[in-house]
Formats: sequence, C-alpha cells, structure tokens
Amino acid sequence: MRANWLARIDMHSPDRRRCCSCRALAVVTSVVDLAELGLRWHDQCRECMIVGIRLNWAAGRPVGGRYRVTL
Repeated sequence: MRANWLARIDMHSPDRRRCCSCRALAVVTSVVDLAELGLRWHDQCRECMIVGIRLNWAAGRPVGGRYRVTL
C-alpha cells in the first residue's frame, strides 16, 4: 500500500487524487489507521495540510506519522 504514494500526488500522474477535505488537488498524502476500517490514505492539499498542522500545534498535539509531499 505505501509504495503507491507518488501516483496519488504527482502532478503528472493520471491517478492524482484530490484533498479529502476540500477536493482541491492533493500535494501530500499519508496512511492513517482508522478504528474498524484499517489503513486508509489521507490526501490533502497544501492549505488543508497547513491548517491541520497549525490546529494540532495550537492544541499541543504533535503531528504524528510521516507525510509524503510533492510541491
């Protein structure tokens, strides 16, 4: 599953995904483990990624996991 990350966010890929929140083109992806659903992709655009990082920082929560980014 983790080997397919580049096709999800590469600007030249025909399989490029959209942001899970706002549907803009994704530039970052990560794998999250959701209870009862297992591992899932979490694709985000730049703006939603930054908002998420700022919200976690303000709440005192570290940003977990590893992001794969292409800009």
